[in-house]
Amino acid sequence: MNGRSIGLVVLLASIFIVEAGCKNPQNPNILAANPHRVVTISSVSPGASNPCEADFPVTLLTRHKNQTIAWAAADHDYWIQFANGSPIGADNINIKVPSKGHTDRYSIAPTVTVPQYYMYAIYDVDPTTNSSAKACKAANDDHDTGLNVKP
Repeated sequence: MNGRSIGLVVLLASIFIVEAGCKNPQNPNILAANPHRVVTISSVSPGASNPCEADFPVTLLTRHKNQTIAWAAADHDYWIQFANGSPIGADNINIKVPSKGHTDRYSIAPTVTVPQYYMYAIYDVDPTTNSSAKACKAANDDHDTGLNVKP
């Protein structure tokens, strides 16, 4: 065998070994088997609440896959406020995310009939009771926070 043949054999063997090691026999496709998306919100700097970040800021939800969305708070209370309507129902424009807890799982509202991008802001104080509240993550932050919804 020449050098190229040995290299090809090593490469193919590595691919098969990695693939075999990555497969979970009980659940080979973890995301397909778990349609529930959870976005975790936390402070950028420990002890400081503004600005904040989300670990999965842009989420794709598809109704025919029965996918749901929930938010979790890593360090203190946060509020989600949709900017252009809510894909999870008109009553869910403002959602409280409890400290070290999570919200309920929300499904796509039946009124959503076309694919759309729904932007939301994240607040570290309740924007419905505090008119001077400033978002710790703005809804228009380069489309970095929102839900892509496909009915």
